[in-house]
Amino acid sequence: MRDGADPGRAGDWLDRVLLFGCRWRWGDGLLTALTASLLLWSRFGLMASGPWEWDETLFANGIYYFSLTAHYPQPPGFPGWIWLGHLLYLLTPTPLEALQIASAFLSVIALWPLALLGRRVAPRPVAALAAVFVLLLPGPWLHAVRGFSSVPSATFALMAAALLAGGLRGMRATAFTLVITAAFLIRPILLPGLGLLWLGGAWTVRPLKRLIPGVVAGVAAVTGSVVWMVHAEGGWQRFVAAFVTHAETQAHNLAHNLGGVPELGLVKGLGGVGWTCVLVALAATGLAVWARKVSRRSALLWLAVLGVTVLQLVFLQNRTYTRYAVPVHLAMAPLLAAGVAAIMPVAGSIAAFILAGMLAFNVSYPLLVTQHTGKLPGWAAVEASFPIAKRHHRAVLPEAGLYPFANYLWHVKGGGVVPPHPPLLLSPWAPEPFTAPERSWIVVTDHPGWYLGSLTGKHILWSGVPRDLVPFTQGRFLKAAVIDDPPLALGKWWPPERTPSGIRFMWGSAGTTLALPPLPAWTWIRLDLRPAPGQEPLVVRANGTTVASLPGRSGRLVVWIPPERVSADSINRVRFDRRAVYPPGHGDHRPLAVQLFGVELTGPGVPWHGPLATRAQRARLRVRVTGAYAPERFPRGGTGCWLRPHSELDVPAGSGELVLVLAAPRPSPPELEIRTSSGAKLAGPLHPGPRPGRFCLHVPPGAVKDGRLHLRLESVGFNPARAGVSQDRRDLGVVLFAAAFEPAR
Repeated sequence: MRDGADPGRAGDWLDRVLLFGCRWRWGDGLLTALTASLLLWSRFGLMASGPWEWDETLFANGIYYFSLTAHYPQPPGFPGWIWLGHLLYLLTPTPLEALQIASAFLSVIALWPLALLGRRVAPRPVAALAAVFVLLLPGPWLHAVRGFSSVPSATFALMAAALLAGGLRGMRATAFTLVITAAFLIRPILLPGLGLLWLGGAWTVRPLKRLIPGVVAGVAAVTGSVVWMVHAEGGWQRFVAAFVTHAETQAHNLAHNLGGVPELGLVKGLGGVGWTCVLVALAATGLAVWARKVSRRSALLWLAVLGVTVLQLVFLQNRTYTRYAVPVHLAMAPLLAAGVAAIMPVAGSIAAFILAGMLAFNVSYPLLVTQHTGKLPGWAAVEASFPIAKRHHRAVLPEAGLYPFANYLWHVKGGGVVPPHPPLLLSPWAPEPFTAPERSWIVVTDHPGWYLGSLTGKHILWSGVPRDLVPFTQGRFLKAAVIDDPPLALGKWWPPERTPSGIRFMWGSAGTTLALPPLPAWTWIRLDLRPAPGQEPLVVRANGTTVASLPGRSGRLVVWIPPERVSADSINRVRFDRRAVYPPGHGDHRPLAVQLFGVELTGPGVPWHGPLATRAQRARLRVRVTGAYAPERFPRGGTGCWLRPHSELDVPAGSGELVLVLAAPRPSPPELEIRTSSGAKLAGPLHPGPRPGRFCLHVPPGAVKDGRLHLRLESVGFNPARAGVSQDRRDLGVVLFAAAFEPAR
């Protein structure tokens, strides 16, 4: 094998492409092809299933519609990355796939500049395997198959470093400047490190006028990019304002993005503290080898570029995000090669191969498989919300954090064109003013705990990101939910909390409103609330009409809003007015007016369910039972109430399915028949057993009157005392535990 100190003949391009320096070129070509194929498979065979962070959709939205104000993408605009996405979007179905392909392909290309740099201080096999090793580290591999700009920018920077290492003779000086310009335009945030790299290269160019063509071309490219972004943004004022707003947000995020050494993205991306210690020690040894074998000046340049970039990552960017650290991880490869070769000159290539395999397939590969086969919960929830909304004609209300996902998906569904009024409205918790839709809605949220729950009891929750993958995310959108018709808290509300006994509630101030969707006829709204303790009464208004005036020192109580105050055609607004507010004290200065425990609906047009053993439970559902004994506890099934052999049940129901949970813990069968008020038989004879069972009744429209269904439950009676079973003299039919109703759709 050739000595790595000789970078190869300058004119032999094949010598630069081949990685391992075998005596027979066909063998070297075969090994090189196998290595490249492995990397290609590792990227394109394990492409991410979708966006795993909203920044990817910000870039993709920027290809559809460039706007720094809307953060499509966020400042500084990443013009080179957007242009590259535009170019590949001509060949791919979506902008996100275009960006993923660009990142994956350029991560494979990074193999060659890394190997060229490494072979200056190490044998070729060690240099090549060190490059492969770094490309299979968790951070570089995981983010290479995503739509981020870190890997592509780092690849161009490494190309520039390889050009510099071979000497900036002739046109190489111009190419050096242009490649650095490309890296900068793809990821302008790397300016400090890229600037140092260019200055270090420019110092070696004599005469300096040889730099002029590259500098002129680079300045023209940057100027053209800025002019294009200013034009797209609509002027310098909007352009500068977007940067100021983003800087303020970034400063706020940095203040909250804290963590020790194990939480640093630089550390997590290398596989943890243990791997980091080993690799940093090898890289430090390699830097000393570089200073001895190449030059101290170039070693100082390595140290300066990496040091400035690391300081920038720790103090000026979100230090816990692994994707930001990818350029540093990749740049370690040549130094690792030098360190391995210095410590184990004979077995260096074998050690590098074993280390690469251990870390790649024990740490990195499982993470890539999860990212390839699974979806980020926030993205999965947004994806699921669209067909649900279309099927049921609902508006989609995403949280501010999920809005980029939703907007991108709407672009995709619309072929890149968004209609003038898309059915996307930010949720009330977003900082922007809220505009309530005039139809039913579904909320897509990554904070399910902000809502009291679905009015229909329907919600879907996504979670389950594996613990090992969580450190490589940004800790956002790992839990998400689609909630069907939750009450929307408008005005000054605080997120739900719990009493010491675990009961959930929300505090609201005076003048706050609950928005409820249009509701079917004959729907009752049940409010479970308590006025904040104080002198002034709490006035509850429904759609502008007062429905209750509650004493200020009332306890917890129920307020019913009758059907005549409920709108079936427009949004329903329940307002809580009070002439004074009452801070709780003890350091809590919130201006409180009402404590809301829950909102429930009962009626023939909405689904409802619940136990019916006690009068309170029946009152909650507006169910009336005639011929029921006192509730009691049953060994099998919990609390229920015996019904007489001839009893009646009056429920809010319409056309649909009524489910009764019944049992008959008695020696003889009850032969239960269920009839309507007109005498028509709905079901029977039924034979409930000793354990509770569900009995489904189809309710025809003709059986309903004024939104209620009247049923007669007739069974063969059983008297325990007459039968000599016990002293119980009651005539027993069946036991009623619960009921549920699902209206016909």
